[in-house]
Amino acid sequence: MPARRPSTSAKQENTSAGSGHFPCCLERILLGTFLILHVVVLARYWGEIIGHDSHDFLRTVIAYRHFGILVPLQATYSSYHPPLSFLLTATLSSFTGNLATGAQILSSLSILGAFFLLRKTLSDIHILHTAAGVTFLYSALSLPVFIYLTRASTYDTFQFFLSILSLYASVSLFWNPQQQKPTSIFLLQTLLLTTALTADLYTKYSCILNFLFPIFILFIRSDRKSMGKALLTCCIAGSIAAAAAAPYYYTRYFKETGKWLPVGMEWQRPEDLQKTRAERDAHPLLFTAHMLRVPAQLFGGTYSIQNSLWHHLWFHTWKTDRYWMTQGPLSSIISTFYATFSLPLFAFGFLIFFAGRNSLPRSLNHFGWILFLHTVLLLIAILRFAYEYPLFDWALFKPKYIASAVLWIPFCFGVAACSLGQVLQGKIFRSSLFALLLLFMTVNHLLPVY
Repeated sequence: MPARRPSTSAKQENTSAGSGHFPCCLERILLGTFLILHVVVLARYWGEIIGHDSHDFLRTVIAYRHFGILVPLQATYSSYHPPLSFLLTATLSSFTGNLATGAQILSSLSILGAFFLLRKTLSDIHILHTAAGVTFLYSALSLPVFIYLTRASTYDTFQFFLSILSLYASVSLFWNPQQQKPTSIFLLQTLLLTTALTADLYTKYSCILNFLFPIFILFIRSDRKSMGKALLTCCIAGSIAAAAAAPYYYTRYFKETGKWLPVGMEWQRPEDLQKTRAERDAHPLLFTAHMLRVPAQLFGGTYSIQNSLWHHLWFHTWKTDRYWMTQGPLSSIISTFYATFSLPLFAFGFLIFFAGRNSLPRSLNHFGWILFLHTVLLLIAILRFAYEYPLFDWALFKPKYIASAVLWIPFCFGVAACSLGQVLQGKIFRSSLFALLLLFMTVNHLLPVY
């Protein structure tokens, strides 16, 4: 783990061979291009119902309009989820004219919100205008899975936004815990974190894991002198959020089912669950190892391996399969190219982060540890969920379920860019990086995979 040195100045934190400056003017061109492409995608698919579970999501919105926030758990496949994303969609649709456009606006605003929060976070920790920062930011929100989430009728896009909001609020509060802040600023930042954590609980169960963002930051950035006050702030924010959500969880979940976090598969497919759980219980270790295997099959085919965590996550980050839709020939070729040839770049960045982290800017290193710990947490959670509910024909390992963990992929790309920038000539490297990011964003927005 990185050494804790929160009192280090911003300039000192980024003095290393890998902290080369990326011109602000080029970054602003990337920013403007991203925003234009985002609007183009929204306009191009306006009014279409897009997404793996989009029709059921919209049926759940209708159910919430009819029943209120205590809609019956079994009304639809997704109606057991907490209400916030459905209520926001219903509200937005009253302005746009129909449910599909209301859902699109929510997804679009969620991606834009997450993008600007990430950009502000990178700026605040002084790594935005570096090769690593721009590579991470502009490749992340242009990954095919995020272009899909931009257009989809789903709660997963809003869940991703709340994860980034929780990250941003935690960084704002605890990145420099010894820094003396005006009381008003401190209270506003604490309120933002509390609001984000409360919204997490009212959106999806897995958002509970966002409560660990501030803990990760404290573990990496704080020292003994500042730890006490920071931990107290975390406890207060988390306790208020939990207290705000507890009455709803008790009334809707525990009182009715005896469980605080019931899952729809328990009553939607009980016989199938009983069968697959019997197979799991016969060989639990082999069952887990089978989910964690790295199959020999690469990514040129049209189907992912649904019971392989790694293959399914990587496959669906870059391309779709025929279980859901038919991908166009050109789009499929590009997606296969991405999925295959991005692996070495990802592996290179991954190795550099762990083996050569002393050559990285300290802020980049610390931010990477936060993302890494969060990613590991989400991977363990989705693996645990699949072990408990082993119905792999429902594609349990979709990357959209743990979208914030997908950010580890572009972060490793950023580390790779940082390392390459140390050995290549500055101006040529920056121009090449700028051109590649511009091309990557344009192709992925104009030739959507899903």
